[in-house]
Amino acid sequence: GFSSSVTATLITDGGTVITPDTTTRDSSTQVTLVVAKNTANLTNANEPFDVKIENSSGLSGTLADAFSIDAQPVFSTAAGSVATVVDGARSGFSTTIAAADPESGGDIVYTLESGSLPAGLSFASTSSGAVISGTADAVGTNTTSNFTIRAKDAASNVSDRAFSITVLAPQSQSFTSSGTFSVPTGVSAVDVLVVGGGGAGTSQHSGGGGAGGLIFRPGFSVTPGGTVTVTVGEGGKGSNTGYPS
Repeated sequence: GFSSSVTATLITDGGTVITPDTTTRDSSTQVTLVVAKNTANLTNANEPFDVKIENSSGLSGTLADAFSIDAQPVFSTAAGSVATVVDGARSGFSTTIAAADPESGGDIVYTLESGSLPAGLSFASTSSGAVISGTADAVGTNTTSNFTIRAKDAASNVSDRAFSITVLAPQSQSFTSSGTFSVPTGVSAVDVLVVGGGGAGTSQHSGGGGAGGLIFRPGFSVTPGGTVTVTVGEGGKGSNTGYPS
């Protein structure tokens, strides 16, 4: 019963009226409305939307909850670096990248759309997110892998987001004098090698120096991101009095 001249409006869930850009009467039983998707208030937060059509006679009809916005998945994991893997923590690595469907239209399927993961890690799409796990291969220099993950909802709407993971090469630091060791973030244990020089000799009675020595302490516990005070003693000094100092 649409008349040759009709007026149409959309109404948000909160009662705000949206006027279409164009309204076309196709027939007495069909009207086509066109609304730009960037129109104010035309968002999934304001769904569902009613459609109201009024004939030139003043008679009108409203179709309640006529449609909802077909929104894309929204990532909850920020773009960019999702992990920095230190050499000692390459084994048993796992991180999850997640997105949500604003319309609760079903589970989201994740795919590795482009780029590559660090060698040794695998990708799996799960109900809780895209899970990247495994044992990263060792690297000789710090290596960053860049990749893009796609999230697709039940209505085939997709969102892409770029991420990266950096695998760090083994690190070492030597001390020949007292100082401070800064523990890298994520490191909870280090291997410690202490080398002691031999005692000094004497010249007056041709006394020999003492023997040197070393201690190796693997798995020394440290606090990630903390500091360790390193004290290096002074070696023995030679003497011409017959007694080393």
